[in-house]
Amino acid sequence: VCSSDLAPFDFIEAVLDAKQEEYEIRKEFEKLRNATADKVMSTDFVTIAPTAHVSEVADLMTEANLTHVPVVEDDQLVGLVTRSDLIKSLL
Repeated sequence: VCSSDLAPFDFIEAVLDAKQEEYEIRKEFEKLRNATADKVMSTDFVTIAPTAHVSEVADLMTEANLTHVPVVEDDQLVGLVTRSDLIKSLL
């Protein structure tokens, strides 16, 4: 919105609203700065078994736009496959 399109008080209100929004974002960021991993980690994710074929992992990563896939066996994390891992396996 161009400032000339707004009445003076509307313009001031728009500026104050933008500043308030900026303040709120900064306040939330400060909370995260001191947050622990459990506050920012993903808990809804896809896993694969160690016996999954590399082609399955690649397809999954492509379809879901993933960069990492945890490898789980018997409810235990046993590894992590990354896009870099897949690329290295091709070389």
